[in-house]
Amino acid sequence: MFGEEVENYRELKISVIPLKGKRPIIGDWTRFSSENPNSLEYDYWKNAYAFANIGVVCGKASNVIGVDIDSDDDQLVNLILKAIPESPVAKKGKKGITLFYSFLDIPSTSIRYDGIQYVDILSTGRQSVLPPAIHPDTGEAYIWIGKPLYEVESLPIIPENIYSIIYDVIVSYCKKIKKEPETKGKVLTGRTNALKNICVSMICRREDPNTIIRELVEHDLKHHSPPLFEDPTESICLSDPFTNATVFYSSILKSINKNTKETNVPYVFSNSEEKQQEKKELVKEPEFACMPGIAENIVDHILKTAHVPNRNLAIAASISFLSFIASNRFCYGKTFPNLYVLSVAPSGAGKDRPQKVIQEIMIDLKMSDKIGSSSYTSDAALVANLPTTRERLDMLDEVGGLLKVANADHSSFFHARMSDTWAELWSSSSGYYRGRTSKKDGLEGACFNPCVNILASTTPQGFSEGVSTESFEKGFLSRFLIIRTGRNSARMLTELSDCYNLIITKLENFCNEYRVAYNGNLGKKPVPIILSSTPNFKDYSRLCFDRLEKLRLTEPTESILLPVLNRAWEQCLRLSVTSCVSRMIEQGIILSLDLNDLEWAFEFVTTYIIDMRYFLKFYADDSNFGKIYRFIRNAGNTGVKLQNIGLRFKKISAKDRKEILRDLIEMELVYCDSKVFGDSKKMTEKYFAKV
Repeated sequence: MFGEEVENYRELKISVIPLKGKRPIIGDWTRFSSENPNSLEYDYWKNAYAFANIGVVCGKASNVIGVDIDSDDDQLVNLILKAIPESPVAKKGKKGITLFYSFLDIPSTSIRYDGIQYVDILSTGRQSVLPPAIHPDTGEAYIWIGKPLYEVESLPIIPENIYSIIYDVIVSYCKKIKKEPETKGKVLTGRTNALKNICVSMICRREDPNTIIRELVEHDLKHHSPPLFEDPTESICLSDPFTNATVFYSSILKSINKNTKETNVPYVFSNSEEKQQEKKELVKEPEFACMPGIAENIVDHILKTAHVPNRNLAIAASISFLSFIASNRFCYGKTFPNLYVLSVAPSGAGKDRPQKVIQEIMIDLKMSDKIGSSSYTSDAALVANLPTTRERLDMLDEVGGLLKVANADHSSFFHARMSDTWAELWSSSSGYYRGRTSKKDGLEGACFNPCVNILASTTPQGFSEGVSTESFEKGFLSRFLIIRTGRNSARMLTELSDCYNLIITKLENFCNEYRVAYNGNLGKKPVPIILSSTPNFKDYSRLCFDRLEKLRLTEPTESILLPVLNRAWEQCLRLSVTSCVSRMIEQGIILSLDLNDLEWAFEFVTTYIIDMRYFLKFYADDSNFGKIYRFIRNAGNTGVKLQNIGLRFKKISAKDRKEILRDLIEMELVYCDSKVFGDSKKMTEKYFAKV
């Protein structure tokens, strides 16, 4: 549907977007109110969402504004149609009718009366479904009334007082058909003063701004006709009711602060709703998609043979293994697909099974010599035998202690070099690694294209010990794809995997057909097969790169997430190459990177970024969360009293301290115990870190 209809609007510079039902599929679609989609965007949508519904984005770019009469009362609909200018273009869906006019720069708004919404003015930032889209409720197609939008050269103009015209018609009609006037109990005048009094009273009681704004909107809707925050004739109404109420609240707050002598009155509070959402996002396990190709079989085998099946851990293992298989065999331009993957999961989540399966596969493939160390004692261990084993997979269990050593300020020179060596190896996979200098052996580990892959795991506690702002700023931890997961239920193993032999057979055939080749001996450069890419891959690459670059450029310079964003596109390309190799193993032939590879990689990276935005905010060493957690953890078996936490962190409000403690308990990092401790005869409440 979208694929067929889009060309009707493209050349006319009418912004149309793909919809799922009545909702936009793409993100950041409101910008198309002021600019038209470019050819790359249209081409991608046309292919990716060919059968999706289609909608027009109202605004200046399309030169379209809509009047959506959303009522099944035919008499009222006819009265409104008589009161407003006729339009040659309209569409009808489940009920009512939507008329389209030439764009007028007035705000989008809803016209309500007596708590019922009758009409929507669809201006900047709004969109409307277009025929022949299918209505999600009825399953029937929208239809045009008059001519289609793309067949009309110019649309009529609506009056600037369209809101008042329609509102008067609705009020008159509703009063006529009812015995009692709809305005009973509602204030028609004095709206501003009434809302101002409420706002001032709640500010003086030091209530949360979100509570105040919500109360203002609800009171306005319930007691005023028309509501102040929805009346386009008011200068304050520049957006939706909540935004308008926020502007109103800010003006009152500014006036109070200007006239009060108490300059330290804490009128600006933390956004409690945002914190609650962050907590929900943090506790919620992110859903990573499985890579296409043989990876799906590997993940399926791990899940079927695991006592505690965990999909995210299985996906992490498949990615690490296949990036190792692809290492120095294939590349895309100068992108070599070695990856560092770190799984963060609580004890009992089943972290060991995925690593054991990968180890079994490598042994059966006679690649046991490619299994790297399960632990490191220094940076020398990282580069040991690197020139002769440039492609390897290091599987590290419970890496929290190692992260702590690698990042510790007080660690020895050799330990401190570990994080630098890790980072340098990741970046040297497409070039030359200069090695390390040893007094005993001279230069160690120098070689071309070292493709070290890491599959590591740790607990949230172990991660918190190793994570620091500095470790991300240096680029060490920001090179890892950190896959967080929760604890799943254990089960009795009642089914056997029937795909293991198939996995081994396909991998053997692939590895025998496409061996790692070197230009001469092992000291020379490897000669990988350079993969090509389809036109769709190249077109979508630009869109993905622009999206990630926009995120990077708008991220605050002090953000701990910025180093992650700096490498997001490189990670996306490495994952795309790995995905392509996964499909090649499945099909047994050389393939080009296509849209499927990049779509999966981009979704994976964006899921990772979104999860890390919340995760790192709580675990960063300079966050209040991290400070309190470490304080409790360092107390060991002694525990910490609530009052001691208050004395230690006076600059953190009591409310925030309690929220952090509650979060720590919910995430099973800390537990609270109430009993008689020591010689005291009083019941005491203490907090302990879980080991």
